[in-house]
Amino acid sequence: MTVLIATTLSLALLAGGDAHLWRELEPGLELARFDVRTRSAEAYGDLTVLRVDPRRRRLAVLTAAADGEDRPRTVRQWCKDLDLAAAVNAGMYQADGRTHVGFCQVDGQVLNGAVNDYLSVLVCDPVDPDAPPFGIRDLDVVPLDTLRVRYRTVVQNLRLIKGGRDNRWSPTRDRWREAALAEDAAGRALFIYCSRPVSMHDFNEALLALPLDVVAAQHLEGSEAAGLWIAGSGGTGSAVGGSAPNVLVVRRRAEGERP
Repeated sequence: MTVLIATTLSLALLAGGDAHLWRELEPGLELARFDVRTRSAEAYGDLTVLRVDPRRRRLAVLTAAADGEDRPRTVRQWCKDLDLAAAVNAGMYQADGRTHVGFCQVDGQVLNGAVNDYLSVLVCDPVDPDAPPFGIRDLDVVPLDTLRVRYRTVVQNLRLIKGGRDNRWSPTRDRWREAALAEDAAGRALFIYCSRPVSMHDFNEALLALPLDVVAAQHLEGSEAAGLWIAGSGGTGSAVGGSAPNVLVVRRRAEGERP
């Protein structure tokens, strides 16, 4: 049965059938899995992708500092404690175990004003309701000061793929398990977790080769700290990871809530 499912998914990939690759978990949330080495759809692959439609589901960044939480929580614990649909690392954190490594503005409040040399930012919760609700922006294209007044939430992270599908990493022997965030050509958010240690160059090449239509991506966390939890997925595509003081989440839909 496992072989049959994997083969069916692989044939759908070759045929260019996008719909057959994705399993809808809830409205606006879809799950797919791939093999990062063969770059093919696999029912039990090592590359998990949660596709989130930000026009139907609200994305938010939650932090231990703003939440007043002192104990370390994994992405799974965030989901359980706050009844979230999904959570992934929001980026790397400093030695204090709480502070984000780059600029971090959440709900209009600057939690860390120190700007580093990372050239990718996550933006969501726009001031203008007609603006795109989510995006990954390049700071060598759009200045941070411009973005922080257009969006209430702006989080700076290490760039993987520059807008326009440009892999910014050279081949290297360094490998780790990876939690990443990507944006596709339709403006959807992709929460990504790769359980197989890979180089970031190869990881980026896999994302660009797969039928994900990735236009930009950023590193969130690596190795033991990397985690993704998807509630209601039956354990499929869920990786607990280590402590995650800052998380990017998908809130559950309230009963009767419109998309």
